[in-house]
Amino acid sequence: MLNDNEIHIENRGQLLERFRRDTQDIFTFHLGYVFFLNDHYMMSSDHLDALECGMQPEENSQYWVAPFIQDIFREVITPERPDITATIKANSAMQLS
Repeated sequence: MLNDNEIHIENRGQLLERFRRDTQDIFTFHLGYVFFLNDHYMMSSDHLDALECGMQPEENSQYWVAPFIQDIFREVITPERPDITATIKANSAMQLS
């Protein structure tokens, strides 16, 4: 009903903004829990790619974080909840920047 332009709701913008913030909080907490419990989900594929090609992987490349995960932390999680990012960094061997 909030997106239906034929229905007049005076505070539609406020309600949609509240829904956006709630959705963003759910997304942030979900990713925080997933990466806290399973930090290997952040892993870049560089280490495994080198092994599959028969090459010696770079030292500590198993701790590299995929670029899109770095972007999610930089743009979504850290601005909203820096405490989640700090907790994950403190409890993970992954090289999250």
